[in-house]
Amino acid sequence: MDVTELFSVEYKDDSFWVIWARHKNSIKMCCIRWLNGNYSLAEDALSIIVEKATSYLSGRRYEIENYFSWLYKLSYHVCIDIHRDLKKQLELVNEVTRLPGTFFFSQCESESMEDQFVRQDALESLLIEMGKLPEETRLVLIFRFIDEMPYAQIADVLSITEANARKRVQLGRKTLRDTFDRI
Repeated sequence: MDVTELFSVEYKDDSFWVIWARHKNSIKMCCIRWLNGNYSLAEDALSIIVEKATSYLSGRRYEIENYFSWLYKLSYHVCIDIHRDLKKQLELVNEVTRLPGTFFFSQCESESMEDQFVRQDALESLLIEMGKLPEETRLVLIFRFIDEMPYAQIADVLSITEANARKRVQLGRKTLRDTFDRI
């Protein structure tokens, strides 16, 4: 089964790529207009739009009635996000050029090799200890901290209450904390 068949099965009538091919040029022209004629930024925006659209459609719960309107709105928001990022960069450049005698330090710091080994050992120990937890506790911790799911979504997936999901996370964290305190 090739990719188009996968999307056809998943999206019922049309695959995403058929829908995208139908509307791509219109969306691209809108992006070029919203990004003040910058073609390279518009291409970047199209890549982001495709990524977000396929990600949403692969796990969607609600039927989309008008794909063009949905893609148009998604495109608008992506272009606005690009504008905001560019504005932040411009403000930083202006700040730096306005104060030439001031040094600005990057927030990025490289981690020493020793710290990397310590962090890696701690991570491996944590994964081993998580493997020893009961299945329902381990799943909730994985959903919460690795998959970064909200409690409501965890509750839906596991068919439990949101309060139960919170309690399981709390108990799992306590168990892991107690284990590492003993080590």
